[in-house]
Parts: sequence; C-alpha cells; structure tokens
Amino acid sequence: MNTDDNKNILVKEFRWSHEQIELALRAKCKCEYCGIDLFSSCDSYILWEVDHIVPKSCGTHNFDFNDFNNLAISCSQCNWLKSKYNPLKSLKKFDREKCIIIAKNYINERRAKKQDELNSIIKIFDELFALENSKKTSIENI
Repeated sequence: MNTDDNKNILVKEFRWSHEQIELALRAKCKCEYCGIDLFSSCDSYILWEVDHIVPKSCGTHNFDFNDFNNLAISCSQCNWLKSKYNPLKSLKKFDREKCIIIAKNYINERRAKKQDELNSIIKIFDELFALENSKKTSIENI
C-alpha cells in the first residue's frame, strides 16, 4: 500500500479528515504541548484534540485562525489548561514554533498551580479520613 491508500483508509474507515491526518503526521501523534503519545493507549487516544494556537476568541484582527499553521494536536488536559490564552500577545508577528513554546510555558505554570492546589486538597482529605476513622474506632469501642 502507498501513502494515499493508507490516508484513504483513515478517511473512509476511521472518519479522519485530511487535515487531521496532516496534523498527526506533523506532530508525530503527540501532544504538541506536553509530548504525550496520543497513540500509546485507548485512554490516551481519546484525549486527542485540535487546538487553535492563537484562539479564535482572542479577537486578533486580520488573522486566519483556521490556517493549518495555527492548529496543533493537543491532549485535552493541555487544551483545557491553555484555554483562551493567546501566545501571540508576547510576539510582534505569528511564529508557530515560538507560540508553541510560549503556550507550553503557560500550560506548565498553570499545571504547577493546579498541582499545588491538589496537594493542599489532598492534605485536607487525609485529615478528614483520619478523623472519620477515629470516629469509627471510637464507636466500635463503645
């Protein structure tokens, strides 16, 4: 089979668009922000999303948001963490690679804050679990 045959199978049998195929080939099927291999498992595969590097919601004038170079393969976690962040704000003109790096840094900062939040929540729940267990032990000893 040749390249076109394989691409046609993806389109016809698996409902991939030609754009999705080209995005996947460019990114080697990995999240362009965190590098997770989106083909490593079914659980990873279902995280697959296409992100607008410069989001449509940013209101940048004279910018083609649907241009192929403004699209990136992203896992849903990175896409959620990036949200409406516009990496173009830090640059004078669009440079795909620089925008990806800026977005990665922003995502990593948000991920670190969420991890700190989670660590605090875990500590609280550890205390709650300990208190619940001590109540049960007290009741059992009556």
